[in-house]
Amino acid sequence: MKHKYVLNLKDGGVKDIKYDTEHYGGCPTCDYGSSYINEIYFYLETGTLNIKVSQMYDYPLSEGFMMKLLLNNVDKVKEMTEKEFCIWLENETNAEFEDDDIEIKADFSEE
Repeated sequence: MKHKYVLNLKDGGVKDIKYDTEHYGGCPTCDYGSSYINEIYFYLETGTLNIKVSQMYDYPLSEGFMMKLLLNNVDKVKEMTEKEFCIWLENETNAEFEDDDIEIKADFSEE
């Protein structure tokens, strides 16, 4: 039996999560000026949330971090609407990566 959501929310849910990485090298000896970029896409019933984090020398955002964040808060998250979930996830991610280059975009259809 296939489930519609990987995570149920009050007014819909997370249909899928995709993860991607990019790397731009810096100095050939010390890697200064490099850029390691993580992107996570949350596909919800009414929109998408994209989190993009970049830092020098290493990837800042891991799949493990996101899994721990979601699993440790799953009961709390299930009581949220999709927009509340996006705001919560944005706040949690900003708090964790405040010193890194972070970009968060939410795109929702008009209701």
